[in-house]
Formats: sequence, structure tokens, C-alpha cells
Amino acid sequence: RPISKNEEIFLDYGDDWEQAWQAHIESWEPVEGAEDYVSTAEFYESVDESNRLRSVDDLVNDPYPSNIELRCNDFFWEGEIGWRDVDEGEREAYMENFEWFPCRILEKTYDEEEDMYLFTAEPTSDDFTNADMEDLPDWAFFLQEKPYTTDMFLDNAFRHDIRIPDAIFPDAWRNKK
Repeated sequence: RPISKNEEIFLDYGDDWEQAWQAHIESWEPVEGAEDYVSTAEFYESVDESNRLRSVDDLVNDPYPSNIELRCNDFFWEGEIGWRDVDEGEREAYMENFEWFPCRILEKTYDEEEDMYLFTAEPTSDDFTNADMEDLPDWAFFLQEKPYTTDMFLDNAFRHDIRIPDAIFPDAWRNKK
């Protein structure tokens, strides 16, 4: 029968997949250091907003989890327009069109007039050699998991091919010789 728009489809991956999954569940054990892993979502939820973005001095006593790194948006280094000139509703559009690169916060100060923290930062990537930037807002920064540190890269993650029988697809979708 035809599949309706927004209809949910359930696939049976087959007995081989199910047996491999059951074997994985029975033998799986956390990797070394798993108890120390903190996703960026968990980090954002667990840390007070005023302490999420940390200067190099703050990091001495309160480092980020080992799998999290700070990124800066190169919108601020391009210099075409200042962040104060960007309407809050336009932020997302600006942020999507620029690259994020590794950086570090040199200084963090509370600006009473702006009623927000402002930051001085510098790039830490050899690919980005522009000078330090001052008076950056918090939305100039992004915390993310370092490459290859999320669950999908674990050596003991479940991986198995999904075998879908040809009969599940309409004749018109199949390769014909």
C-alpha cells in the first residue's frame, strides 16, 4: 500500500541484527573514563551562566571537562559590522554564515552599562592568525565536544549492517537490469 505523508514506518532489521544487538547488550561495558564524560548539553545545564565561559585564569582552577573545547565565531574577526549593531533577531542569521574556530578567553569582565559579561579572546588555531578581539559578547562563543569524543566514536559502540529485503520496496524503486 502507498505510504501516507507523515506516516511512521517500522522496519524489522532481521534476526542477524537482533542477535548482534542482544550480544552487544550482554557484553557491553563502559570505556575507561566514561564516568567523567560530560556532554555540552549537560555542561550548559549544570553550570551557572556566569561561569560557562571561562578565561585562561579561571581554567587553572576550574577547567572545562576534557572533552569540551571553546570556539569563537569569525564574524567578530571579520570586522565588517560590530556586534552592538546586530539586532537580536538577526543574530542567528549572522552566526550561521560564519565559521567557528578554536580560541581562548584572555579576560572576562562584567560591564554594568551593558548588563552582561564582555570578553577578550584570541584564536588558538594556526589557521586563524588575526589579532585578539576585545569586548565580545557571550554569543561570540560556543562550547562543543572535541572531535572524536562523542559516543559514536567509542571502540565499543554498536555497529552492524542493516539488511533490508528487496521485497519491502515497490518494483518501481528497485534497480532493474
